[in-house]
Amino acid sequence: MKEMNSNSWKKLLPYVVALVVFVGLALIYCTPLMDGKVLQAGDVNNWKGVAEEAREYLEETGETTFWTNSMFGGMPTYQITGTSGPPHAPMYEAAVFRGEAEIGRGSGRTKKQAEQAAALSALQKLQDK
Repeated sequence: MKEMNSNSWKKLLPYVVALVVFVGLALIYCTPLMDGKVLQAGDVNNWKGVAEEAREYLEETGETTFWTNSMFGGMPTYQITGTSGPPHAPMYEAAVFRGEAEIGRGSGRTKKQAEQAAALSALQKLQDK
């Protein structure tokens, strides 16, 4: 019987050691949290700024914005400015903005084509400068 118990402990010893090591590492890793410290998440802080700008725009205009100047340093914004033609074959017009300045216009059979045409127009204007 003693041989069986001794043999069982020898088999369990690596698992017990691994468990003790993992618990010890977890306690060391989580010590700042247990001391009441909080991890500052940059993405959450940035979201607050972006959401504030979007909220202000909604209050001022009553419209939802799909982009803000505080996201990614003022990336271009595309806006569908009009449609024409019959319902089965519409033509879309789009404008591209950087901040509040319009930098290009274009049109196409789909919204995506209109946005791409506006982007091409903006790119050509930038290359001409």
